[in-house]
Amino acid sequence: AMISDILRLEIIARNGGVYVDTDYIPLQPLEGLLEGVRCFVGEEQGYDPATKRRHIGNFIIGAVPNHPAIWGMIHELRYRVDMAIAEGRQLDPVAHTGPHVVRDVARKYAECVVFPYPVFSPWNGHYEAPDDLHEYEFPSSAYGCHVFSTRWADRKTLPPKSPFSPLMANGKCYLRREYKKCHSEQPASAG
Repeated sequence: AMISDILRLEIIARNGGVYVDTDYIPLQPLEGLLEGVRCFVGEEQGYDPATKRRHIGNFIIGAVPNHPAIWGMIHELRYRVDMAIAEGRQLDPVAHTGPHVVRDVARKYAECVVFPYPVFSPWNGHYEAPDDLHEYEFPSSAYGCHVFSTRWADRKTLPPKSPFSPLMANGKCYLRREYKKCHSEQPASAG
């Protein structure tokens, strides 16, 4: 997870673009939403106890090349990793290279748009688990949905009745079905 955290920021800083996690379901094209936006991240449902504000994830992040907010995130994660190593602490992907870095830096840059949770994360596996994920109706205002598969996490640390359980069992089928549903109007490729 930490290598992916670092790479997504390094690539966006140098080349610009949009990164989305593999457990993100696209529901609508981003072009209209991102018109004129030079840097963005997305909120998740739920509140961060450290900041008393909504979580900001690193599941979706984008910017033009050389945006100072992205470089700021890179500098911050380097500092956090260096400090943890110097203090002999175990590295934590959430705190040292991932969402907490994005959260702490993104809000310092007025030009970095923080989209509210209904845009990219209307359903949040941390807080609600629909009975049947295959039939879940996403709001029409949602551009996509992060389904929180946490494939990087140690499965032994997730509680047995975790909201992640249905996703881990059905995630691949669910993602394929949603992808097919979202892209059903596109012509089939020849070959």
